[in-house]
Amino acid sequence: MADLRANGECNPPEFALARVEVALEGRPLLQGVDLDLTRGSFLLVLGPTGAGKTTILRLLLGLQHPGAGKTLVEGREWSTLSRANRAHIRQRIGYVQQQVGLLQAPALYNVTLPLRWRGVSRDVADECGKTAMASVGLSGYEREPALSLSGGERQRLAMARACAVEPDVLFLDEFTNHQDPAHEDLLESLAHGFHGRGGTVVVVSHRLDQVRRMATRGGDAVQIAIVIDGQVYVCAWPALPSFATEPAGPGPFLRRLALASESEVELAAVPTS
Repeated sequence: MADLRANGECNPPEFALARVEVALEGRPLLQGVDLDLTRGSFLLVLGPTGAGKTTILRLLLGLQHPGAGKTLVEGREWSTLSRANRAHIRQRIGYVQQQVGLLQAPALYNVTLPLRWRGVSRDVADECGKTAMASVGLSGYEREPALSLSGGERQRLAMARACAVEPDVLFLDEFTNHQDPAHEDLLESLAHGFHGRGGTVVVVSHRLDQVRRMATRGGDAVQIAIVIDGQVYVCAWPALPSFATEPAGPGPFLRRLALASESEVELAAVPTS
């Protein structure tokens, strides 16, 4: 990754959701959700499609306002910050969206555009962009039209763009979509390496095998937030089997997920019936 800092260390802000409620087309999506992201957190957000996982990312980023409750950054509500303060904080955040947005321009230009917006010279931006592209296996693609890349290549280009600015926080929404196992491992390794330098990482996933892999690799530092039926249940990987035994809440979802994934992932002690 490109290094724009003097010491390469991260200094992420703290984020929190306090009694947050969100409705979608009149239907409750999130109900009374509390969630704390302290400095250097590693959070895996797991849940079924439509549960509100991406909404949680947008709330943490201050891109979406809750119907009730508070969305906080460094102890202050996003809505009370000036436009300049909001922009300053977001410049410290790398965000890889599930649906990658790219310009009809060369791949390197797409990666370096956020740097150029920050006033970084073209030579420095290009150097940082090339380093970031190499880190995701896209060295040699700098002049390729971004929209001509495959789905997996576009996803990795988005990861390079997020990392090129040396953020303090990475929000990664289904960031390994369309990847083969080798590139999936590469992207997950980058996320863990970033966390190892003090950065905050939030990963949204619907796959139990990926959550297991990243949680066990990250050890006790990794927390799992299960989003189901408007609620968020937070635990570490070793506690997940106890959640799966519950008759309500995350239990039925985790049992279905374990049953669907049993050919790919071992989740000992999680009953499937």
